[in-house]
Amino acid sequence: LIAVCLCSVSQSKDIAESPPQFDPETHDYAGEISQGPYKQHKANQLIAFVTALEERQGFLLGSGSKVLKIDVIAVNNDYRGKGLGKELTRRAIETAKAAGCNWVATAATASASQGVFSRVN
Repeated sequence: LIAVCLCSVSQSKDIAESPPQFDPETHDYAGEISQGPYKQHKANQLIAFVTALEERQGFLLGSGSKVLKIDVIAVNNDYRGKGLGKELTRRAIETAKAAGCNWVATAATASASQGVFSRVN
């Protein structure tokens, strides 16, 4: 395997179907974090944050918005630095635009992924 880009497309729910709004300044995420699927506390913090955003997507982006979510992008060490990650990301975004997506979302936790996303136009 040389490189992979795993994506999904979702459409935000109608605002009436979305969870009620809450005040993120006062909401206690301790329960979500402590019950998270990972052993690492930081990983559970990240998943709690991403889940909160995804559950409120309709409020944040508007009802019916289509979102391309880039879940994983990886390039084999022997092929890094050749623009493969950037090209895979560019093509995913191009395909999503053709499918009517108007937003792109990702949680780039790896420094290599952060570099790829910062260079994509």
